[in-house]
Amino acid sequence: MPSHSLGRWNGERDSALDEINHAHASVGGSARGRRYATQQINHAYAVLLSSQFQGFCRDLHSECIDHVVAATPVYVQVVLREQFLYGRKLDTGNPNPGNIGADFGRFGLIFWDEVLAIHMPNRRRREYLEELNAWRNAIAHQHFDPAKLGGRTALHLATVQQWRSSLKHLATVFDTVHEVAPVRNAGRASLVCVTNSEDEMSNSATIQVGDVVRFNYGKAKVTGVVKEDRGGIGIKGRKLYLIDFSSDPEHTSQIELPAELLEQPPTWVILNLEGASPSIVHGHNVSSITDPGGGSELILNFIQAFPDDLYACQVSANREVSYRIIQKTPWSVRLQIDEPTPERVKIVCYEL
Repeated sequence: MPSHSLGRWNGERDSALDEINHAHASVGGSARGRRYATQQINHAYAVLLSSQFQGFCRDLHSECIDHVVAATPVYVQVVLREQFLYGRKLDTGNPNPGNIGADFGRFGLIFWDEVLAIHMPNRRRREYLEELNAWRNAIAHQHFDPAKLGGRTALHLATVQQWRSSLKHLATVFDTVHEVAPVRNAGRASLVCVTNSEDEMSNSATIQVGDVVRFNYGKAKVTGVVKEDRGGIGIKGRKLYLIDFSSDPEHTSQIELPAELLEQPPTWVILNLEGASPSIVHGHNVSSITDPGGGSELILNFIQAFPDDLYACQVSANREVSYRIIQKTPWSVRLQIDEPTPERVKIVCYEL
């Protein structure tokens, strides 16, 4: 069964590429100005093609992770996900054959051997992928070295269209290889795609980019911030969310998790502490913030009260932060953040 990532590649990603292809056709005439304009469009087309293919590869890699991890015990899933994502080259580097092979190699296969075994013309398509990335780098750095660009310094529409055609074939082949990794690690049954349950869909509908969430990390529960809605690329078409979190003050990590593993605390806020007075960046169940002494003390006022004052408050930042709770009531909490105060803090309150 085709992956959700391939569906996105053949849908919205293909449509985005069509738009720039149509833009090329809309530039009329044969004068010198047109030739310059079309060259710029060709450059933009190549960069967009590379970035969309990178997005597809990253989606597919995340989808493989979700299939593999779903077959493991729940108590190890979060840590296992983090290990699959740690240092993922497709998050920061170009989608060149080396980066793609390294990331998919984590699933216990020699990726390009699998690709070439399916169809030998994929060897030439891999070369086209290398050419595309060479041009992407040249365009990004505005340094067109003929020795690295096949003896050329001008990029033609036909070349970009050839690359696009080759990547369209490679995407389909990658999708076939994508079934191999989870099968080797977790069994073919994990690849069955069914509709999300109502509970899963309801939970995912409430999570938005910027929200604070909590999840189990080993034996501890940590908080993080939703940075990206990755869409329905997980097993059974479930949504995955990219989460920024800190397991310790010196280390910030990212992880992709489905909604059912995320808990939304009833009361949380992200505060900007720069400037004369603190301000709310994003939050839930916090009506206002006051600075009673003009110093490092803060009072959070809640929209809905806690049943009593027996709730916990957790303060975190992108570095170690020292704080103490001065007073708690069902309607507010007063706390002090010691100097030096970070630019932003995240405060989460929850019932024990």
